[in-house]
Amino acid sequence: MASKKIEIGFVVAANSAKYRVTQLIDSETIVARRFDNGLSEKIKVDDVIILNQEDHHENELVSISDSAWKKAQSKFLIIKPLIELSNRTAKDVEDRAKEVGVHSATLYRWIKKYEKTGKTSALIPTRRTGGKGKSRLSDDVENILMDVIENFYLQPDRPSIPKTIRKVVSECKTDGLKPPGVNTIRARINSVKEKQRVKTRHGKREATEEFGPYPGKYSNGSFPLSVIQIDHTPLDLTVVDEINRLSIGRPWVTMAIDVCTRMVAGFYISLEKPSALSTGQCISHMVLPKNSRIAELDLQCSWPIMGIPSLIHVDNAKEFDGQMLERSCGEYRIDLHFRPLDKPNYGAHIERYLGTLNKEIHDLPGTTYSNVTEKSTYPAEDKATFTLSEIERWITVLICDVYHKKIHSELRDTPEAKFLYMLSGDNEQLGIGKPRLPCDSEIFTLDFLPFVKRTVQQHGVRINKINYYHDVLRTWIGAKDPERERYKRKFIFRYDPRDISKIFFFDPELERYYEIPYRNISAPRMTLWELRETQKSIEQKGLQNYDEDAVFAAYLRLQKIEDESVEKTKAQRRRDSRKRNASKATIVQNKPSIQTENLEISDEELDPFDDIEVD
Repeated sequence: MASKKIEIGFVVAANSAKYRVTQLIDSETIVARRFDNGLSEKIKVDDVIILNQEDHHENELVSISDSAWKKAQSKFLIIKPLIELSNRTAKDVEDRAKEVGVHSATLYRWIKKYEKTGKTSALIPTRRTGGKGKSRLSDDVENILMDVIENFYLQPDRPSIPKTIRKVVSECKTDGLKPPGVNTIRARINSVKEKQRVKTRHGKREATEEFGPYPGKYSNGSFPLSVIQIDHTPLDLTVVDEINRLSIGRPWVTMAIDVCTRMVAGFYISLEKPSALSTGQCISHMVLPKNSRIAELDLQCSWPIMGIPSLIHVDNAKEFDGQMLERSCGEYRIDLHFRPLDKPNYGAHIERYLGTLNKEIHDLPGTTYSNVTEKSTYPAEDKATFTLSEIERWITVLICDVYHKKIHSELRDTPEAKFLYMLSGDNEQLGIGKPRLPCDSEIFTLDFLPFVKRTVQQHGVRINKINYYHDVLRTWIGAKDPERERYKRKFIFRYDPRDISKIFFFDPELERYYEIPYRNISAPRMTLWELRETQKSIEQKGLQNYDEDAVFAAYLRLQKIEDESVEKTKAQRRRDSRKRNASKATIVQNKPSIQTENLEISDEELDPFDDIEVD
């Protein structure tokens, strides 16, 4: 008889593979799902090695419930002052524990979980079935506490903390529940973000005046990556396609600048208007080392700035209001601030640099200029010579070899020298050391991609009338929502608009991503923009109830017509160029599943700053 104590949800090893236990058949046999392919297998308990469960707890950002996310944020706000202490002592922890009404051992446990990953989601409560380690508050009491804080305390009539405590106690007693301790309630109230407290109790205007970004407040970031400004602009340049070298119009650039050092922290260039995708790609370029992209551009530039910033200022446009960007920034402890509509000078540093960039472009062939008179007299399309990748290469050289190495009038030093000095320091000033980096570069990039929620059907999953399938989905066909059994469960599927031939499924049980291809593996690869154009052409013929076969067939017909065209239109050349550049830009290509690797920087790599971008 087997004697190992195994529970559903345990991560185990067997047969040189890693599994998640999903079913206990009897005392000798279990059913477990493999991490590498998502398939279930029967395994003898005697053949199983039980792994450290804490090492395998991971949360997908958007699949986390709002209540669980709020709990994690509350925990983080409690331990944040301790995390930021460079020489934390036991007394510091004990004093904080008394202040917030939480046992010091609990604080140590939260700090350990957070510092292990550097992610807020590490503080999400693990799934428990009761017993030792169960939350000190029942779900009913927890719901009452959160409801009173949100719908009573955080209101314009501004009730006091004692009155709020009495409200919680009263609500619990009314429902026949034991109320939480006064210190526990007070700690929860104090864990509310100050900005949220001011906004809900005093109004949006006061919150904006006190916490909103405006010139002067964050104008001189105190250290590298403390404040990043991101903005977009259409370049004053007409680019050409890669094949015929004919005009395809003006590209957009999304760019980030580090306020402290004035270094350009990253950028993203495309033929599409600004969106959550372009902002996410710019953030990924900013945070991750840039040496691989520089090598792809066949350059020898040094661009040492990288790392997770403390605060990002972005435009107050509708594309930034999505859950993806806000929650992804929250996951990596990035404060996300939006540009106030009545603050035209907000983001002055990035706006100034984008203006300088376009002035430099005015010397290039194909410039559209910005002056109306010059635009009308210069034949931009006839003079255009740069492709999209060539202008990206040119901008990279301009940033790294010119701007970063030129004395900045306000800094009285070059942006690159300022950045490197503030990282390493000297005998008179202590440097800030290595930048904070994500543990996994691919997961970080995926966290900033758009997503949809879908149920899993027998045919797999359908998005935009296109079916996707992989055996990893089989277990979840027709799955019920664990919180609402009358409804089917919806899962998170992330996608890259530049290549819709695959999507990325987050398995909530194995807690990892899987790449899901077209169900029809022979179907042509497309961008999201090409799919929309194809569907539009079908609907213009009066068809409404069409399937994916009709979409793929129509796409191939359109491609054949385009290929046979001798003189392609500017719009068609733009579509062709978009497709070619999308094929270069899409992430995680030709992989059956996403394999994660830790992103590490050694001291040797940091000393010459070969892998850090410099603004």
